[in-house]
Amino acid sequence: MAAINSTHRVHHHLLGGAPFALGTTMTNTITPDLDDRFFEGIVQGHTHLYDAIEIQPVSDLLQDGSDQRYVEPDYENPTFFSVYVHLKGGGVECVGDHGRHSRALAYAMELSTEHGWPIKDYVPRKFYDSESPVEPALQP
Repeated sequence: MAAINSTHRVHHHLLGGAPFALGTTMTNTITPDLDDRFFEGIVQGHTHLYDAIEIQPVSDLLQDGSDQRYVEPDYENPTFFSVYVHLKGGGVECVGDHGRHSRALAYAMELSTEHGWPIKDYVPRKFYDSESPVEPALQP
């Protein structure tokens, strides 16, 4: 699948449980301090379409030096952590990219508190950082 050119931040999906990514121009460099939140820009007042939040470890598989990204879950060597809102009809939409698990979890917890959605944290414990909770986040 070709990447889509856009000035919007990374927006990727997992459709029907299978990895499928749409890359776009990413405005931030991936560092441990990355805390890119774009819920409002993606959901745009359609919260009734969603029923859960997911956290996934991810990597940019394109890594060709361009501004394009092809992002998929990476349970072996992730470069960052993404927060998704789960669509009631299936699939997810990315609403945040974070350089550390603890930042992704904090954002997911804010969204969960605001919207009452459960959190499914798919990040293996070995990738938790020093600010992550001792106990794993809510699991599916």
